[in-house]
Amino acid sequence: MTRPALLMHCQHSVGLGHLVRTLALADALSRRFRVTLLCGGEIPEALPVPDEVELVPMSPLTLGEEASLVSATAGLSPLACSFPRISGGTFAGSSRPHCDEKS
Repeated sequence: MTRPALLMHCQHSVGLGHLVRTLALADALSRRFRVTLLCGGEIPEALPVPDEVELVPMSPLTLGEEASLVSATAGLSPLACSFPRISGGTFAGSSRPHCDEKS
């Protein structure tokens, strides 16, 4: 039986709490779903990613002046970083699609 797809998103470049909780949820949900996690921020090597979870890296957002969201990738707007692209480009040397719109 094919498991239904489930898309999750975690923006975690300001701290790791959201990422740790999201990975725990993704791991539990992967027993019933094909989980894809859109992930905005670097994942520490010491933090295991469940084998059954497909990780799609996105350009990270961070806090700028006056607690506004800004792209951590030069030349990208926060909105452009929010959506991985279906085709074109690569992110951080990956073959995975990413956003490449300029701000």
